[in-house]
Amino acid sequence: MNLKLLYLIGILLSLPFVIAESDTPTYQASTDVNITVPCTNNGTLCSNTASCEAMIINPNALKIINNQSMTQDIGFFNITIDSSNTSVLGPYEFTMCCRDSGQTKCKTLLFNITPNGQELSIPQGIIYVVVLLASLFIFCLVLYGAITLPFGNLINSEGWTISVNDLKYVKLFLWFAAYLILIWITFIAKWIAKSFLFLDFADVFFNIIFYSLLVCVLPIFTGLVIFGIWYKLADDKIQQALARGLRA
Repeated sequence: MNLKLLYLIGILLSLPFVIAESDTPTYQASTDVNITVPCTNNGTLCSNTASCEAMIINPNALKIINNQSMTQDIGFFNITIDSSNTSVLGPYEFTMCCRDSGQTKCKTLLFNITPNGQELSIPQGIIYVVVLLASLFIFCLVLYGAITLPFGNLINSEGWTISVNDLKYVKLFLWFAAYLILIWITFIAKWIAKSFLFLDFADVFFNIIFYSLLVCVLPIFTGLVIFGIWYKLADDKIQQALARGLRA
């Protein structure tokens, strides 16, 4: 339970006519959200004649529910938000106005919509960021090796091959490893944007990159294998020629 929730509860309990906050202020996106709120009047549950209306505004400032009557069950008022209205991630404004015994009170509360129905904590966010930074560091190291390792065979001043360079195969492996790490980085970045920052546009952007890279994994792997086999056959011929004392 966060400080904001405790603060809201403290305010609500200090009022003579209280609309209490839901015990579960975080819900899963794109699912039906059922909100049940207890209503009290002077320390007791509201009477059976009480009525409440709800207005809910999503993070895009759109009214998804406008002054809709809530159903009552012995002092508890309920409203269900259709799954088609819970796809936007972030905080929702929930305003509830109740009338009982000649009194009318309104209160605005907040609840969150997240991808998995759980609110990402600061420690979880730190873990995401650490994993992302560590992945970027490893990616840079692997990419540096892939760029700097020599690919061609060792030649003399006359342009003849004097030895075969086996590091070319390590270079090919590092390029593919860097590609896989890049896919992992886009996956982590996508989840940070979606789960922690509530950035729908960033989620779409990283989704496009992630799946585009993922689709190309097999063709790139196949091409590198064919390329490596072709160079291996050529290098074997060069080594055989060098072993016989021939120039290559």
